[in-house]
Amino acid sequence: LGLGNDGHTASLFPGDPILEETRRKVGLSTVGAPPQRMTLTLPLLNRAKCVLWIVTGKQKSVALQKLLCGDLSIPASRIACEEMHLVVDDEAASRLAI
Repeated sequence: LGLGNDGHTASLFPGDPILEETRRKVGLSTVGAPPQRMTLTLPLLNRAKCVLWIVTGKQKSVALQKLLCGDLSIPASRIACEEMHLVVDDEAASRLAI
């Protein structure tokens, strides 16, 4: 999965009602651009056994921090699965204490 500057992933944007979907596997995102996107929903994404995150660019460093801290204010932090891996460039990791 990718990570947006605002913490969105898979066309799941902050404040979008699709984040509250509990039954459907696919839905329409109504936030962000273009006005509507088809996306997998959290119930389906959270069935994954493993997620690979690819995060690049300094503009995503704050969102990456929030993801790693489990900050539920961003949609990406609502992805929960057994195993997660990160591929992160130096710029995206610039705010991390590693």
